[in-house]
Amino acid sequence: MATDFTSSLQAIETRAEHAIVQELRIMTRELLALPSLPMQDRAYADGLLLKLDRLIDSQQMQAEDGCSALVPQLLMTAQLAPDDTTAIAAVLD
Repeated sequence: MATDFTSSLQAIETRAEHAIVQELRIMTRELLALPSLPMQDRAYADGLLLKLDRLIDSQQMQAEDGCSALVPQLLMTAQLAPDDTTAIAAVLD
């Protein structure tokens, strides 16, 4: 039989699959703010915290990869002078 906490944790887990980073961070705070849980629910909450962290890291890495792939394309299409390209690269690093 599922407890109220288990139902809440399952709802958070379901929402997390399609959440953006900001929502995932809010969910993490909600989990950390829960009162003391029974052992079974505490283990579930701990696993869910790990999952939320993994989802956040995954989304951030995808965003960084997308940006790093986009910058060379922008530089090539902008037809900048070599000095301009160097200046922009220095800012991006």
